[in-house]
Amino acid sequence: PVGAAYEDTSANAWVLGLLVQTVAAQPYAAYVQQQVFVPLDMRQSFTAPADAQSHGLGTGYHYWFGQPVAAEQPFNRGYLPGSGLIASAEDMTHFLAAQLNSGRYGSASVLSAAGIAALHQPAVAAPGPHAECLTQVTDCAYAMGWGVRPINGAAAVIKSSDLPLFAADV
Repeated sequence: PVGAAYEDTSANAWVLGLLVQTVAAQPYAAYVQQQVFVPLDMRQSFTAPADAQSHGLGTGYHYWFGQPVAAEQPFNRGYLPGSGLIASAEDMTHFLAAQLNSGRYGSASVLSAAGIAALHQPAVAAPGPHAECLTQVTDCAYAMGWGVRPINGAAAVIKSSDLPLFAADV
């Protein structure tokens, strides 16, 4: 049954993106721009590499026989809801401030305090490669797109995201 066991797939985010697009009656990229980037003052965040390149988008790399090699990859809009958004480190601090401040950044609110709490609420045990998860599976869980696990004994909510040429952890 849904929610009975942990399964990791970006397909879940892709379906969610399609649902957002359908309910909002606008493209997912436009929705994110209006409902997330603008209220959180994320001025260096983009939904397409072509838009980000003139603002200093870094070079993507992949490993070839253990060595990082600069590379390019065609852009797939379908990745946006899973891992395809582009944001500067400063803009990510705005997003994270909202995550840590009950959905608020400055005077803007992108989600209610209850909504943020629901996003971070452990839903199913999620064993993983971290030492804490191998010995205490009950301490490691999956929430709505977030991982929940102890780091140095303290509870933490984390997100790792990657595409073939770029990655980020928060």
